Amino acid sequence: MRLLPAEQRFALVPAPGFPKSTVDAQLRDEVIASLSAEPWLSTQDGRDVAGRQAKVLDVDVEGLPELIADVVPGLIKSAAPASVLKAVAVQVISVEAVLETLTGTSREPAWWHDVYAALARAVESHAVAAERLDGLPVPLSDGRTLPGARGCLLVEGSAELLELLSDVDIPGLRLVHPAASHPLLERLGAKHADARELLNADQLRDAVERSIEDVRSGLDGTTLAGAVLRLVADCGDDAPRWVGALALPGTDTWRRADELVLPDSPLLDVFDEEVFEEDGALDVLDEDFAEDWPADTLKAAGVLDSFALVVDDEPHEPDHDLPDEEAWWDSLPEPPSTLVAIRDLDLVGDDAWPAALRLLAARPETWHALRTPHGHARWWIAQYAVLGGLAPNEWRLPDADLAGLYDEVPDLGLSEDLLETAGVRTGLTLSTVDEAQDVLHRLADPERRITPGLAARAYDAVVESGFEVYEPGGLRAADGSVVGGALILDVPWVAGALEPSEYVVAPADPDRLSHLLDEPLASGAPAEVVSEGEYAPWTELPALKLVADQLGVRLPEGGVLVHDPLTVRIRGAEHDVQWWSDGRLHAADTSEGLARAFAWAADRWPDRHLITALLDDPSPRTLLA
Repeated sequence: MRLLPAEQRFALVPAPGFPKSTVDAQLRDEVIASLSAEPWLSTQDGRDVAGRQAKVLDVDVEGLPELIADVVPGLIKSAAPASVLKAVAVQVISVEAVLETLTGTSREPAWWHDVYAALARAVESHAVAAERLDGLPVPLSDGRTLPGARGCLLVEGSAELLELLSDVDIPGLRLVHPAASHPLLERLGAKHADARELLNADQLRDAVERSIEDVRSGLDGTTLAGAVLRLVADCGDDAPRWVGALALPGTDTWRRADELVLPDSPLLDVFDEEVFEEDGALDVLDEDFAEDWPADTLKAAGVLDSFALVVDDEPHEPDHDLPDEEAWWDSLPEPPSTLVAIRDLDLVGDDAWPAALRLLAARPETWHALRTPHGHARWWIAQYAVLGGLAPNEWRLPDADLAGLYDEVPDLGLSEDLLETAGVRTGLTLSTVDEAQDVLHRLADPERRITPGLAARAYDAVVESGFEVYEPGGLRAADGSVVGGALILDVPWVAGALEPSEYVVAPADPDRLSHLLDEPLASGAPAEVVSEGEYAPWTELPALKLVADQLGVRLPEGGVLVHDPLTVRIRGAEHDVQWWSDGRLHAADTSEGLARAFAWAADRWPDRHLITALLDDPSPRTLLA
């Protein structure tokens, strides 16, 4: 039997059937027994085995036996009728049994690809039903081989991506090794995944977010870093924010991507040197690593080239790691509906702020964030940046009507638009309690030459800010002088009886200013009218009737006590005044006195000077010219 070629040996096996005689039966039995026990069947690996040691697949799968010969010992080359194989005790094994045997087998991914190709032909020819291949082992990119294609991912992407993914280990993410990828796996339940789908995978996110911890525990982060950066590049340098947690090599150690700065970044000239020291807030990306990747890819992964934004479409609390974020949040009239801020502003060196502002203005994204009304960046820079040795909100622009209260900002090579955006003052908007308190200290500084009008506007600004402040030890009186104490003018008639150095003007809300400065209101000062007056109804004062007619004003009810002169006693001294009110209106018998009393009674106080002029000269020229 062994002298014949392997493919001809089956012809000598007695055919099944009834024996022709007793001798024929005995001979048949002895031949079959010998063929079952003696080696004569040629296997795929070139050996001869006995019938009971031989194996054969239950289906004919072209090309498969040759591939699995060393995994399934005794697998014979030639096929024969099942009745013949059964007669000599050849073991028939199913495809399912072969797959179970292959599970856990260590083979190159290309070998698995050939196995899939052979099985795919059998499926296409209907020799094998696809359902029988549910347990088909699949080699993964992390080196494992697991049964079943369902749940596996067939990666689509650039050759560089496939090469990098061939070694990456991402727990929970069953990536088919690129060299083993075959359409059969998709038919058996594997899914195609492009770069975008992989980059959005929760398992990849988990791996990225613990990558720093893994590297510090001794694992090599190079493979994951390369794979994630290639995914970012294949997605058009567009990455989710969590990629910033990816471990990348810095100058001294591995750091999060968003804690690294490109080696040629202008931030290196802007941030304080201490930022890049050991255990500092940031580090510089390893130069050799940076040369291996496009700058846009690294920036998309979070590596800093310029100032970075912090964006939150639905902020709920101040938890974005921004400097002084809680204080900014508390300063807002209501919580922000969206947040667009700039991180790392507190890392800028004190002498580098002009350059930092130019850098912020150069990028549309950061320029927009800087100009956002009530935004964190504008609020923080105005108070904590340093321009010419002071915070921006301690300077004024050259054309700002704040001379004396604030000094003009020095020439720093910055445009007025940029200076204003940074917080250099054009007006008296006060956004923090510190700013309001600073205004009071400036008003109390005798070295400053502040006009009475600006002083009044400044006190109004403090009141309107709504902040609780304290009296700084001095007040700016109505004449521009600094005094230790004064009345807060809340009614106009008292001003005629006192020197301007004895009261402070705050037209907006005198009661509030009195509370803040702990100074009395002028209306509460003890005072009395000491002269005698004669009561005159408004209707019996012809000159005022004519003025009322010219102005189209209805005469008020009641009248006025007319004095000649009008004398009041206040703060221990007597003064002749033009008008007064103590529950009744008093007026000196003069155009000015009557005009003021009438304007107050008719609720036309802003017209008092016009009424005075018309009482002196009621001609149309006075009214119209």
